[in-house]
Amino acid sequence: MYKIFLLEKSPFLSNYLNEDNFSVLTFSNIDNALESIKEQNPHLIIAGADIEESELLNFFKNIREKHSLLLSVLAVLNFYSSINLEQLKNLGADFIIKPFTKEELKQKVEFLLGKKEQTISPYEDNEFIEKFRPFISKEVKIEIQNIFKQILEVMQQRNA
Repeated sequence: MYKIFLLEKSPFLSNYLNEDNFSVLTFSNIDNALESIKEQNPHLIIAGADIEESELLNFFKNIREKHSLLLSVLAVLNFYSSINLEQLKNLGADFIIKPFTKEELKQKVEFLLGKKEQTISPYEDNEFIEKFRPFISKEVKIEIQNIFKQILEVMQQRNA
């Protein structure tokens, strides 16, 4: 069964999700949610509309920097929200805008969980690399290392 982390202060979303038989762990505090990610390994994190917009962006940024680029995240936004949607997209976050029906939320959650399933590799990182090692020429290895160095430099510049 999929594990969903829900960050919200009111029971609105948890009631919807529990009615649809999703396994939901609810947090009212961002720090507690961040601490639990590594231990619990959720499949999806949903942040409710009652979370401050600046906190929401920092929360998603923290997830991307400290935990995973592949973890699906969903922001629930009020229709009058002033949050910068481009910033959310750049953080790899999806969003749904209130008001929405229970069915719309369910479809969005199922879509994100299905997307997560497609990104799960049947191999551990080392196994994956070992499977390809015989097929990678020296030139390709050098090119891959250069790409990773560039990615690392960009990430370090963003953190500076």
